[in-house]
Amino acid sequence: MNFAEAIKTCFVKYADFSGRASRSEYWYFALFMLLLSICSMIIDPIIAGVPFLEYDGLTGLASLIVTILTILPALGVSVRRLHDIDKSGWWILIAFTFIGFILLIHWAIKESNIGDNQFGSDPLEKINEERIAKPISKLVHFSAIFIAIVFAFLFLVAVGFKMGVFLDTKVQSGKDLASNTRAKLVSNDIILESDNIIYFYSGGFLSVMEDGQLLTEDRVVAYETIENNQLNKYQMLYKNIKTIELVEQGDSLSDTVYKIIGNENASYEFITIDLSAESDGDTKFIKELESQVLARSVAPPIVDEPATSGNFATPARSLDEDHFKKAASYTVEMRSHIKIPFEGDVQGVYEGAGFLVDKKRGWIVTNNHVTSKSPSTPTVSFKGEDFIPGEKIYVDPYLDVAVVKIPPEKIPSDKIEAKLKCDENPNTGHPVGAFGHPWTFPYTGTKGIIAGETSYYGNHMLQTDAAINYGNSGGPLISLKTGDVVGINSLMHGDDEDQNTNFAEPIKVVCR
Repeated sequence: MNFAEAIKTCFVKYADFSGRASRSEYWYFALFMLLLSICSMIIDPIIAGVPFLEYDGLTGLASLIVTILTILPALGVSVRRLHDIDKSGWWILIAFTFIGFILLIHWAIKESNIGDNQFGSDPLEKINEERIAKPISKLVHFSAIFIAIVFAFLFLVAVGFKMGVFLDTKVQSGKDLASNTRAKLVSNDIILESDNIIYFYSGGFLSVMEDGQLLTEDRVVAYETIENNQLNKYQMLYKNIKTIELVEQGDSLSDTVYKIIGNENASYEFITIDLSAESDGDTKFIKELESQVLARSVAPPIVDEPATSGNFATPARSLDEDHFKKAASYTVEMRSHIKIPFEGDVQGVYEGAGFLVDKKRGWIVTNNHVTSKSPSTPTVSFKGEDFIPGEKIYVDPYLDVAVVKIPPEKIPSDKIEAKLKCDENPNTGHPVGAFGHPWTFPYTGTKGIIAGETSYYGNHMLQTDAAINYGNSGGPLISLKTGDVVGINSLMHGDDEDQNTNFAEPIKVVCR
């Protein structure tokens, strides 16, 4: 039986589990399935629109179609091949064990039984020449079994890496991290449930908890398990990192070692991390770390005009500086991780600002679009502090206002409540400052005036030319005359190039 005849026979007997199949029929169809699988592996990344080497889908559309079309004929010819050597088709079930798979390969290589058996007539009986049973060469037999063992082992290893049973030797992107690995990190308090991992690497041999290092959206974390199973964790906020030093460059046999040196606000003088150099993973990890540190270390300064005294020009400390300094004491960074979005929301991490309005009750005011109306656990960070998990106690999608509650005992003693101007909105021309974290530049202030009031976006809002960008949402709009909060920074005009048309919710909606 040739290649084409074998394929035709297997599809004609699509779900036929009776009778017998010769070796040529079985192995030609196995070759056909291998070729189809290779084609589907090439087509799936094309459909997904990603490079072949970056595609990580277990089953794409092409592979799914091939599986559906061939699973029954493949099972059928496997059962008939067992019948051909006088074995019950139920032996196919041992394929789910490693030893069983090897035994099935051994049987698939065996010569057909000459003549009829209990499962049917000899599939080769129509050969004109007298057929003499000639056992296959022992060398070929054992070579085939050895190759099957190697492939089975490689398949199990690949599945183990995919499921997180075996540790990956490379720096991994957070989106590629196995779910059980993330669960271990959460259960051991390495990260919060709401944290989004950017990069992760563990040099552990049997467990990711032996040691590891990772980047989240606000900090670098390193951990190790020492004697007596004691787990030590070291972390440093990006804004508290002074510099990053290369200690030792790694290669294919050793990890690259870096020293993360903290500034005066850091909890540690330095943290040491080890990273695999495989596939330039160490470079990717450090470049991401450097970009995160840079984004938080460079903030546009707030400049005031110098005052003159006599014949000398001397810089005078303005009220603006005092108001912005106080704002840094009640403004927070907000982050919400959305896994299952409601209509109108999207999956991912929402970031912005907020401000403390009630220290005794732990109430933080922000925008609805920072916390979202979807199920989430918002986290809050005061300046120079770690993130604290909170809970949403009020969400108003129409007014775009939300209130988050955090444990009052976790609020640093030096933090203050924002003073709210609840009686009336400021007039047009009133000087104001927008405070927040635009484009991840933390605790940054911009100046402008109240340009007017509008209902253009459906509800009554304050219009200002103080710059408001992504990251300012939920932060305070401050009167630069009194220091009172007069609004909640909400949005900028749809045109990214327009920095002079921005909007804030009047603080009166919070005071009600």
